[in-house]
Amino acid sequence: MWIPNSLSDIGVDVVHRPKPEQISDLVYEWGKQWGYGTFKKVVEGAGRDAHQRLLDRLQQPAQQWQETDAASLFLNLEAGTQTGYRAIPSVLASLMAGKQSHIHGKTITWRLMQEGANGLAVISNPFHAQYEDVYHNVKEGTFAYKLEFRLQTQAGSPHRWIHLYVRCSRYVDKLLKDANFQRDVSVKVGIDQPRLSGWGWSPTLVTLPLSGGASNPRWQEDPVQLLSAMKARDLVAPYPLLQAPQNYRTASPLSLYDEYFVVHAEGFKPKHEVKTGFDFAELREVASAVGDILELELSDGQTLVSDIPMKEMHRQNLPSMMYGIDDLQKKSL
Repeated sequence: MWIPNSLSDIGVDVVHRPKPEQISDLVYEWGKQWGYGTFKKVVEGAGRDAHQRLLDRLQQPAQQWQETDAASLFLNLEAGTQTGYRAIPSVLASLMAGKQSHIHGKTITWRLMQEGANGLAVISNPFHAQYEDVYHNVKEGTFAYKLEFRLQTQAGSPHRWIHLYVRCSRYVDKLLKDANFQRDVSVKVGIDQPRLSGWGWSPTLVTLPLSGGASNPRWQEDPVQLLSAMKARDLVAPYPLLQAPQNYRTASPLSLYDEYFVVHAEGFKPKHEVKTGFDFAELREVASAVGDILELELSDGQTLVSDIPMKEMHRQNLPSMMYGIDDLQKKSL
């Protein structure tokens, strides 16, 4: 299944869609590397003929593009394979691409990004914001709003809801000294020109993982080998990227005309206290901005009233479940 990766892909303009022959060339090379990389002894022995039949089949692209308008997805949600539940969030994300919003005193430009098996999401341009470190010193970091759409149902209700998740992405600004134990480092990659002459391209960000930690980073599943076989433009070497991540955020000869954003996860050094969200007022601004672009009305929520008077809301008076790790460390229970 081909997942569209730009607004023009979603619409009626087919210029930027990859040709079936191009997809076939790429899949053929992947199938060859997958066979020899995963089943080398079998492919070179008893499974040689089976592997060759697979490669032969991959060289026969199916010429069956199917056009589907968004309205039919909404009107026939329960039909067939219920494609609408998966496709509509990506359609909404694509409608945000390239649009601008004014949020929290900042002008934001929205950009598409791939969200793994969930299709497409939206991320803002990077912006700087201040935060406090563990010593209460004011620091500045690079952040972005990340929007994820989901089409959901509710038990007992005939209505479908489009749910908006507003996340916080933070980017590594300095040398990445250490990564979380047995966790990959995520890098959002965008391209500024076709990776292969004659191919289309879009500015959609794609998340590529790095394994090996900060000391021995390498692109997971070796996409460099596939790019080399296709005679396509290479990725930058991971080690210098983690040494000076800010130098690779814009397309330049140094970045091989790509953009790289190393994602800062909780636990990375240097340690920071910024969590993965925003306050309610800022969330409301983001949601309102999205509603303005998509011409969707936000559902009316009702703020819960505190069941504890504010003047009595001291740590020693709170239920145990409302204590955090800092309270345990300070033994304030």
